[in-house]
Amino acid sequence: MKLIFTLLAFGLFLPMTTACEKQKFSGEIKSFEYLESNMRAFPARYYLIERNGEGTLLLKFTEYGPILKVVKAPEDMLLKIDRIVQECRLWNLKHSYVAKHVLDGTMWDVWIRYEEGSISSGGSNKWPSGTLRRGLDEIEAYIHSVTDKVTEEDIINYEPYER
Repeated sequence: MKLIFTLLAFGLFLPMTTACEKQKFSGEIKSFEYLESNMRAFPARYYLIERNGEGTLLLKFTEYGPILKVVKAPEDMLLKIDRIVQECRLWNLKHSYVAKHVLDGTMWDVWIRYEEGSISSGGSNKWPSGTLRRGLDEIEAYIHSVTDKVTEEDIINYEPYER
């Protein structure tokens, strides 16, 4: 009992919500970026959604190649991604997910930037589970629903992938 009182007095006894549940961002979503690579391709998949200098929302993407296709994104694309972030509480993503003793396979990184702060996570041969994984999968499925409809006429530019 004395130990619990001491911990409470010094603020060391954490409440039911942990520090990782606190949002690391505020304000409007500004960009979404996802990179996936593997032993066969770098990048295997890459998506960047952000506004250019004129305020146009652009989607830059590639699958299994170093050349990005640049298209005008649906104006509500970042808002839809932010809804998934909120619903699936993606601010709870750990900074890193790594499968021990696996030296090949798939590496991934995600950056979700807001007016104030960002969410970032990544992994090597390991992903989050449960709702967090579902959130990442839903975002990717949504982006695919957009990129699958892109025609040659939609492409504004081609750019080399540079990191």
